[in-house]
Amino acid sequence: MISSAYAANPRELFGETKALAEAIVTSAAGRYPGTDFVAVRVGTLFRGPGSVVEIFERQIKFGGPVTVFDAKSTRRFMSPPRIAELLLHAARGVADARLLAVDVGVEINVRSLANRMIRLRNLMPGPDVEIKIVGPPHQSQIRSRQLVGDDEQARPAEPPGLLIVDRRWPDRSVVEPILHELEAAIEEDDRAVVHNAIHTAVQELQLQSTPR
Repeated sequence: MISSAYAANPRELFGETKALAEAIVTSAAGRYPGTDFVAVRVGTLFRGPGSVVEIFERQIKFGGPVTVFDAKSTRRFMSPPRIAELLLHAARGVADARLLAVDVGVEINVRSLANRMIRLRNLMPGPDVEIKIVGPPHQSQIRSRQLVGDDEQARPAEPPGLLIVDRRWPDRSVVEPILHELEAAIEEDDRAVVHNAIHTAVQELQLQSTPR
């Protein structure tokens, strides 16, 4: 399963769904011992959908402003070919790993990136296209999202660029009742009820996880 850095310390629905999916995949090993199950967290793809590069290109095209959370904001960008290579290694299996993280890429200052992108269009930051500091919705969004959560530990794997993420894994007996509750919420066909059920499920998994 391909996961996301949003699953580490999830704060919003997207991250919670990723964390829940990780729990489902990693707990499946107890039910199907003859099959290897692994989730792989990946960070921001360079020019990927929703990346700041894509957003900046659109904002520059329409004359700005180019919006930046903070002058110190940074993002780590990963190239698709390198990620694909590491995902193939992960698919072959890494000993003693249920959760991996792709730890490659370069940390770039977002304001500097905006400046360079504007100049590449033969425009001047400021007179031609404004760079506007808008403030982050959440303080943690100033820096790239961590691939490893506060309650997790990481150790290097082979090849370089992959990390094995260790944590307290939820047991199958914990995951399955939570999934039944989530299914019941989906049957109600109420978005708010489903969102709340996902949030509650992730909290329960964090509280009831058993040692690996």
